[in-house]
Amino acid sequence: QLDVIYYSKPRADREYWLFEMGNVNVISLRFDLYAASLIYFLSDVQAFLEDWKFARFIECQVLLKRNPTEPRTIPLSLMRHLAEMRDFIKQRGARLILAGGTLLGWYRECSLIPHTPDIDFFIRAEEYSPSILADLDSRWSSYNVLRIFGTPIDSYELTLNVKKARIGDYNNIDIFFLYTNAIESYVGGLDWNSRKKYKWSYPRMDSFCTADLLGHLFHVPCNPKEVLDKEYGNWQQDSPTADFVWYKTHRNVKENGEYTPNEMKGMRTF
Repeated sequence: QLDVIYYSKPRADREYWLFEMGNVNVISLRFDLYAASLIYFLSDVQAFLEDWKFARFIECQVLLKRNPTEPRTIPLSLMRHLAEMRDFIKQRGARLILAGGTLLGWYRECSLIPHTPDIDFFIRAEEYSPSILADLDSRWSSYNVLRIFGTPIDSYELTLNVKKARIGDYNNIDIFFLYTNAIESYVGGLDWNSRKKYKWSYPRMDSFCTADLLGHLFHVPCNPKEVLDKEYGNWQQDSPTADFVWYKTHRNVKENGEYTPNEMKGMRTF
């Protein structure tokens, strides 16, 4: 039995198809089709069905309007590289999920926050594969791995940038591995000099949806408002990046022990 699903015609300024299904919209990266008689079929049904699990579309809000001439710390040209990284990570069995200030910029402004200096992503810890770091860090990679904190089972964090980005596009990209238990989801962080560990706690993120960030498809928590409320409090108002201190400004951060010198031998900082 087949259900007929209508979808909007692809536009040149976005890389996905939007399926309109009554009260729920679903988006998916464009996929390959093959024709048999007058019917088109999916070339890779399994991949499509896997993507469909995360494909419910959540729209951003325009709660904060900015002057379009406001200078940007991160040029919008970086978005192309972020989409390429999304595909790179997906090929290794994981999905990039908007996090931190990048999630906030998408939800509040449908864009990147102009004065934020870096990009934040989650990867679910259960999607960890050794090939992610190995391939990111290889000599043939398009990325520079600048920092490796934690371990895959505890507070894993990678910081990188794009090797061949044009001048001005060398912004850092932070990837935090997201751990979820029966009570909460959380990520970890490290102050290198003191060896102190930090923990950022969130409402449980056990379902993920999709979003359009400047014409590119990325995953987001299906409960973005709850996540932002927990992390930022009054996130509807802008706060200067100059006032931000990474280990104490967030409402959901606390100290979480420290690493031993021996544990830190396998880590890296720039």
